[in-house]
Amino acid sequence: MTTIKNTATACLTAFALLALGACDPGYPGDTDEVALTTGTDSDTSGPGCVGLACGTTTSTVTGVTTASGGSTTDDTAGDTDGKTTGEDSSSTGDSEGDTSTTEAPLTCNEDLICDEGENLQGCLHDCGICDDDEVCDDDETPYSCPGDCPAINCVEDDHINAEFEQCDGESDCDANCNLRRYAFVTSKSYQGDLGGLTGADQKCNTLAQEVGLPGVYMAWLSSIDGSPKTRFNSKEYRGTYALVTGDIIAIGWEGLISGNLLNPLNVNELGEVEDILVWTNTLPNGNMITPYSDCDDWTSTDKQSGATGYSKRTDEWSQWGGPNDYLGCDNPSRLYCFQVQ
Repeated sequence: MTTIKNTATACLTAFALLALGACDPGYPGDTDEVALTTGTDSDTSGPGCVGLACGTTTSTVTGVTTASGGSTTDDTAGDTDGKTTGEDSSSTGDSEGDTSTTEAPLTCNEDLICDEGENLQGCLHDCGICDDDEVCDDDETPYSCPGDCPAINCVEDDHINAEFEQCDGESDCDANCNLRRYAFVTSKSYQGDLGGLTGADQKCNTLAQEVGLPGVYMAWLSSIDGSPKTRFNSKEYRGTYALVTGDIIAIGWEGLISGNLLNPLNVNELGEVEDILVWTNTLPNGNMITPYSDCDDWTSTDKQSGATGYSKRTDEWSQWGGPNDYLGCDNPSRLYCFQVQ
């Protein structure tokens, strides 16, 4: 009984020493069998050493682990090697498997361009899409789809955060960081000698400046010198077109030339309703109707006639098909003015 107790004590001592970085080299003539049957109290008083230089290993004999010096038996070494090799092999296999499925992290430089190496999942900021269904979906942003997604946060720092803002700092960016361009019918009437397309643009800008509207304006007017489709340079515009009252008439350039407005363009720069004929010579898609209905390139009151639209209508706002669809150039009429930047 004493022998077993001493043996257990020696085992516990050996484990404690191993945990502290020490080891017992054993005693001359000691074997595992002796340690199990003849160990005495004096066995634990032998010399010790510190570190791994002792060469001490552990061996398992009939389910009991004891301390021993020198090398282990072939059987034990075989068992140990086999176990270690198996574990290492399994570990290596797992590591290699993990490496083969690991992908390089996606980049996102937040430059508003979906570059190679960026995608919708890793870079919504640059790669947001738009399906124009009036619902802001998870893969759309205020910047990529302003028609569906209004700005939800606005920090005016001249940097567009596409996930929260439609714009930032531009002249057609409102106080809430939403893209908005204004459109109005003029409060003043003009005969057909407008001074050409340039003269008509000047009239629009003068009226806008008088009431403090932002940006630059052009007249929705066509002649052989150009048309809204060729002059406005707005094909990429994705924001809203709004009356000065805030009512939206179209979403993006494509919405503006779709043939139908969301609301009539019948409010002047002062916020007053004007259901009236307007000089246009322009199809709803932004192209010229004919070169013979522009009051001689909008320079004359006594030649040809001028094609009109009707501000009360959402379908024939640009090309009126009713009475006085063509007016004599000496008649007074209005202009449509659109913010273009």
